[in-house]
Amino acid sequence: EGDSAGGTAKAGRDKKFQAILPLWGKPLNVEKARIDKVIGNDKLQPIIAALGIGLADELDLSRLRYGKVILMADADHDGLHIRTLLLTFLFRYMRPLVENGHVMIAQPPLYRVRRGRKEEYLKNDYELNEYLLQLSVDRVSIELNGGSEVLEREELAQHIRDLIEFDERVDYLSKMGLAREMIIRFLGDESLYDSYRHELQVQAEERIKAEEEAQRAIEDTAASEEHEASDDSEAMDGDGTPKEGSIPDDDAATDHNGHAGTNGISHMPDDVFDHSTYDRLRGFYEKFKTIMEETVVVKVGNKELQVQGCKNLVNAVLDVGKEGITVSRYKGLAEM
Repeated sequence: EGDSAGGTAKAGRDKKFQAILPLWGKPLNVEKARIDKVIGNDKLQPIIAALGIGLADELDLSRLRYGKVILMADADHDGLHIRTLLLTFLFRYMRPLVENGHVMIAQPPLYRVRRGRKEEYLKNDYELNEYLLQLSVDRVSIELNGGSEVLEREELAQHIRDLIEFDERVDYLSKMGLAREMIIRFLGDESLYDSYRHELQVQAEERIKAEEEAQRAIEDTAASEEHEASDDSEAMDGDGTPKEGSIPDDDAATDHNGHAGTNGISHMPDDVFDHSTYDRLRGFYEKFKTIMEETVVVKVGNKELQVQGCKNLVNAVLDVGKEGITVSRYKGLAEM
């Protein structure tokens, strides 16, 4: 993935039997592309040439120049996207290469953790959170409901895991168009949720009605064009100017609300509520309602910390695990 990453890979290879092919930018998404677009794509041409087996119906696996094709992309989201695009290309146009076990993926770590003289490499955020949890749960307890409920060790760890998942799912739904704050409000207020769903239904019906009216207007316009053309000469005075009343008032082009066509109707993200993630969130909300609404006491030895909100509680627990360690995040393979 780029010349910088290729440079570090070249430094670690055995040049007698290993070759590195740096790639720049994101390759073509071949899922719906024509084969001429695939062959002509400047990001894919070097791969086709390097492997030497051809494409699709003309593929000849016996001409393969390398026994293993290893995709090395960064561990971040961009790297995962690039890797997926490359795998799609290989599966669609060089499928025997995949089916015969020649394609592999490198799994570079996203984090390096140092604790004293010991180093560990962690593949993603999930592994980092688990690592920090194991260091913190034996030292931390949290008190709920004014101290009447205490969470420790594995029960505490599972609560933190679920809180992390809750936060990630809220972020996921917020990217579908509904503000994070509104999602939380809907989870806690069934009447507000029902009112919103009703509003979505009304808007959907208005949208369908507006689209039908627009379609009828298009059909009426098409049917009358020939008639209007024949009346052009009758609509003109002797000097070629339009007669009075032959041009419709501008207001006639808008509806009674002053909206032109369907532009005045906003479309709200109704698919958010039909998503399985939302159902999962409702279960989490009931479990964490106390944490969301009240102050939680985090106890570490003789120290006490009062926190409010799910995210602050997660951070407070994980921060205990960070004590005495150094966490490094890799931006890409070139840093390794």
